[in-house]
Amino acid sequence: MNLDFPLLLTWAVIITGALSLLDYLVLRPRRQQAWSEHVAAQPADADDEEIKAKWLQRPTLIDYAWSFFPVLLLVLILRSFLYEPYQIPSPSMQPNLAVGDFILVNKFNYGLRLPVLGTKVVDIGEPQRGEVMVFIPPHEQLYYIKRVIGIPGDHVRYHNKRLYVNDELVPLTYVERFTDESGRVVRVYEEALGGRRYRIHH
Repeated sequence: MNLDFPLLLTWAVIITGALSLLDYLVLRPRRQQAWSEHVAAQPADADDEEIKAKWLQRPTLIDYAWSFFPVLLLVLILRSFLYEPYQIPSPSMQPNLAVGDFILVNKFNYGLRLPVLGTKVVDIGEPQRGEVMVFIPPHEQLYYIKRVIGIPGDHVRYHNKRLYVNDELVPLTYVERFTDESGRVVRVYEEALGGRRYRIHH
C-alpha cells in the first residue's frame, strides 16, 4: 500500500488550521463572553485565576489543533518548497546509492511546485546532464531516483554497454572488479558526464 504522505500532510494542515481559526474567531470570544457573564453574576470569582482558567480553557480537540498546526505547516512548507527526504528503493543507482539509503532532495532547484497538485508556479531551473533527480512518471504513483543522461534535444544511444550522447562516447575509466553475492563478476568504472564523475557497475 502506497501512502500519499503529502496529501495526508496537506489535509492535516487544512483541518488543524480550520479548527484553530474557528477557535480564534468564534469559540474563544464565546468563552470570554461566558466568563464575563459569570464574573458579573459572581464578582468574587474575578480574581481567582484557577476558576478563570477553567472557564477560558480550550476544548481538547481545539487544543491539539493549536499545538499541531504550526508544526505541520512548517513541515509542509519545508517538504513542499525546500527539502524532502527519500529512500532509495532499488539497486539501479549502485554503487553510488545503495538500497535503503536516505537522501535529502533540494525541491527548489527545478522550480517551486504546489504540494499534492505538483503544478509549477515558479520556474527556476531545468535538469542538467549528470545530475541525480527524483521524479514521478505520469503513468505511475511511485517515485524514481535516476541520473539525467539526456536533456531535450539530445540523441542518446546505448550500444555494447557503452553510452553515447549526441554520437559522442561518454568516457569510462576502469577502477576495479569484484564478485558479488550471486557469483557474478562486476566491473566498476568511473563515468564522466555533464562535468560530474561517478561510478557505475557492469
